[in-house]
Amino acid sequence: MMKRSAHIVWCALLLAGAAAQAGDAPTTAASTAGAPKPKIAVLPFVGATDKERSLADRMRFAVAQKLSNDANEGGEFDRIDSVQVDLTISALQIAWQGQNGQLPDDDDIQKVLETLGTDQAFVGRVQGRRLTVRLYQGTTLPKTVSAEIPSD
Repeated sequence: MMKRSAHIVWCALLLAGAAAQAGDAPTTAASTAGAPKPKIAVLPFVGATDKERSLADRMRFAVAQKLSNDANEGGEFDRIDSVQVDLTISALQIAWQGQNGQLPDDDDIQKVLETLGTDQAFVGRVQGRRLTVRLYQGTTLPKTVSAEIPSD
């Protein structure tokens, strides 16, 4: 349990860094009154080896958990469920896990983002202990953040 909470805290810091680099200003309820909440999705994270894929799955879970907690505490967004994301990728017949742990090509990622109709999306790749997270706004990629994941 301690390891999972440490990963969630670590991912929270990484997400905050990604949002700050993308220039996202915090929204208030007054500034978004009556406006629809933006949709956010966490796409699958990838890794080349079994160990990297396991870590990628845990990192995706931690990011999704952080976003869910933020939404439940009055966050100004709606998170698309990971199951819905996975079903969409399957319906589009996209092989998400490429050779050597590569992400799918940009065209496939664009198809998923357009189909989901997200305002923001996160996708990640694990290499060794290094996690690289891409933050998409709509279908454009404004920022990428990388960090070393502390050992368990």
